[in-house]
Parts: sequence; C-alpha cells; structure tokens
Amino acid sequence: MNTFHLQAERRQQTTLSASAGSRKRLPALRKALSACCLILLTVGGPLLSLSCNDRLSQTDESAASLDSLAMDCPIVVEPDMRLTPYASQMDADTALLGKSALGGTTCVSRLNLYRKQGRAQHLEVLCHLEKRWSLVVYGGLRAHKVRDLKGLTIATARDDASAVICDRMIKEAGLNPKQVYHPQINSLDVRLQMLTNNQTDAAMLPEAYAAEARRLGHRILQTITDTAQTVVVVRRTLDAAQKDKLRTALTKAH
Repeated sequence: MNTFHLQAERRQQTTLSASAGSRKRLPALRKALSACCLILLTVGGPLLSLSCNDRLSQTDESAASLDSLAMDCPIVVEPDMRLTPYASQMDADTALLGKSALGGTTCVSRLNLYRKQGRAQHLEVLCHLEKRWSLVVYGGLRAHKVRDLKGLTIATARDDASAVICDRMIKEAGLNPKQVYHPQINSLDVRLQMLTNNQTDAAMLPEAYAAEARRLGHRILQTITDTAQTVVVVRRTLDAAQKDKLRTALTKAH
C-alpha cells in the first residue's frame, strides 16, 4: 500500500495544524455566507455594495474578505433586482429554474442538462464569464502533483463546472477520472471546511476560496482559468434594456 493510501486511511485520526485564529475563522465564514447577502443595484448604474446580516469584524486579522468569497459563488437576480450569492450552484439553479428569478450565473454543463430535461426554455445565455478553478490538496498530505491523487478523494459537485474542469486536470495528468473518488459536495463553503478538517484529500475551489485554503496551509496543485463553463442567463421575456443591465451587473459582481 503506497504512502498516499495510508494517509487516506488515517484521515479520521489526524487534524490540520492551525492557529487559534484559523480555527475560529471557518465557523464564522459558514455563518456569514449562510446569512442574507445582498448586492444593491442603482437604476442603470453600477453595483453599490454587499451587505450581510452577520458581516465579519474588519478588525479580526484572521478574517479574509467576505465580499470576495461571496462573489465567487453563483449569483441569482431576485425579482426586486437584488443579487443574492449562493454557496451551491445546485441551489442557485433551483432558484433560476423557478418562476421568480430574473437571471443569474450558472454553468454550461448543468444548463445543457436542464435543457434536455425541458426545464430551461425560459432562460437565455447572454455571455460567458471568466472563472479560475483550483485543485487544492490538504496541507498534511504528501501529494505535490495531480497524478499523486490516484485512489484519493476530490470534492466536487456532479455535472457542474468543478467536475468538468477536475476531470480535465485528471486526464491531463495521465489518469482516468475513474481512478479518483468524487464525493458530491455542492456547497463551496462545506468543501473548504472539509478540506480544513481533513475530511477530503482535495477539493475543487474557485479563486477566492482557493486563496483562503492556501492561507490555511493547503496546497494548490493546479489552476485553470476557464472561459467556457460559466455563463450569465436571464429570462427571455425581459426587454433589451433589462438584459443589458443584468449583464453589466453580473459581470461586475463576478
């Protein structure tokens, strides 16, 4: 049995060595990101601000930017023109597929799936967005290359951008995607928590989450800047001015 498999079996017996500030950070982030995060739009103008019911104290040196983490999440435009970040693409998609959301961000792979199911005919793609995804490995694991993850676990979400890009990385490393395990962890916040608690060997995380993971002592094995998977979608019934306004707002927020 190789070193990596031994480390995987001992996962539940080990903990990440972190400072007291780091241990306090993740519960605060989970609570903050699960609170109501809203971006206010001016009429025909730029984004104003992000507000949160439980914003982290700016005096806490261990706290990273809540704004940056929230804005690396999928976003849904509410009927009153507020932008709401979601920690999970599937949760955001549920809102997008409903009758009230005006638009938001999703990924091409999931949008194609919904169209095949006859659930997304009311949505129109306006533009693609650039998004950076990183494959981050637990800091206590002796894995320094993607191919070292053979037989180990990588937290992703089924059929979304994180899974598609993860499989691309795995194939480029000379492995078959079936040679790694993909526990379905929809929430980005939970993926980061699991990585820090040594409950997964690695995780696919967008830029701001990956930076926070590295700050907590984990390693980034590979980063891909993707321009094909993340898209802005809106309801087809909106007029041209409304669509242009939402395109501008979501592009700036993202």
